[in-house]
Amino acid sequence: MKTNALQMAKHDELGWAIAAAPMPLEAKLEWHFTTLYPMPKGMLELCAAAIRLHDDGFCEATTMLDLPPGVTFEDRSSASIGNIIFGHYLEYFLAEFADEVPAAAI
Repeated sequence: MKTNALQMAKHDELGWAIAAAPMPLEAKLEWHFTTLYPMPKGMLELCAAAIRLHDDGFCEATTMLDLPPGVTFEDRSSASIGNIIFGHYLEYFLAEFADEVPAAAI
């Protein structure tokens, strides 16, 4: 149990560090997916779109995005932006959490 908590704390630290890095969102997401949460490259643009829509005030529960070919969520070919963001640990990159991002990146 302690190992899992330590792993999550490390992921949080690295996630916040990635969010603080001075680079475009897509580069941060690529780093995030390469380092913490492996994901097919086709999902990168979708995740960036979900974050931007959320930041623009779209409803995270009802705003749906089509998933890339061959990808499903709960046997559907679309998912809400909330499912995309929180299912892939992307909350670090949301504007509403920008004040919580540490000043120094790694």
